[in-house]
Amino acid sequence: MRESQIDLLKEKLYRGTATRADITRVTRRLGDDIAKVYGFAIPRQRQVVAMER
Repeated sequence: MRESQIDLLKEKLYRGTATRADITRVTRRLGDDIAKVYGFAIPRQRQVVAMER
């Protein structure tokens, strides 16, 4: 991760224009590290497929 990516995210956060994609691109999930320490299994998220009738 480059410093410029972090700076861009900061700017977007200050302006209120940051999206979830912006945040996940620059950050990492803290829960994964916590789960490793305590030995928890984190189930993978499944994408819900909408059924059309």
